[in-house]
Amino acid sequence: MGDLRHGEVPEPQCVCLSSTAVCGSNGKTYTQICKFNEAAHAHPEVNLTVVHEGPCESAPQILSPPYDIWNITGQDVIFGCEVFAYPMASIEWKKDGTEMFLPGDDPHISVQFRGGPQKYEVSGWLQIQAVRTTDEGTYHCFARNKVGEVGATASLTVLTPDQLNTVGLSLPKSPHQLYDDETEGDDYDDYY
Repeated sequence: MGDLRHGEVPEPQCVCLSSTAVCGSNGKTYTQICKFNEAAHAHPEVNLTVVHEGPCESAPQILSPPYDIWNITGQDVIFGCEVFAYPMASIEWKKDGTEMFLPGDDPHISVQFRGGPQKYEVSGWLQIQAVRTTDEGTYHCFARNKVGEVGATASLTVLTPDQLNTVGLSLPKSPHQLYDDETEGDDYDDYY
């Protein structure tokens, strides 16, 4: 309101009172009835109707797949995988060449799973503590629900300290090394 001049009327803003998702006849989930109405009015030729309240059933979709990682022996690595699905999906992890889902009975591997970050999403992580050269390989994130399943892969490359020196790679800088003394002066303002 600080930008208004004397006598100006603020532009009205609409707010949707419903936060319930709806399933459209086009098979698309709309986060609220207002979004559905916008789509229906934008394309009246489609004759879009609400099939039911709640999201449309769909096979999982991987929103954020795991990424290829390299590290040196003794360091920890984490693969992440974010999935959207309704009904909710489960996330499981496997390594190429193994039949069993991880973590199995390996105490240096752990798997975590939680809802979110958004509604109808789940996130899963595979953590390998103190990686060994035998951990090197391709890892798979599998997401499944009653409608279907999907997968994504990422590779882990493990180097020994000697190999690291041979190939000429350097470890990522620690956060306090990201800025040299010159950039920490008056030109650098903390975002917060």
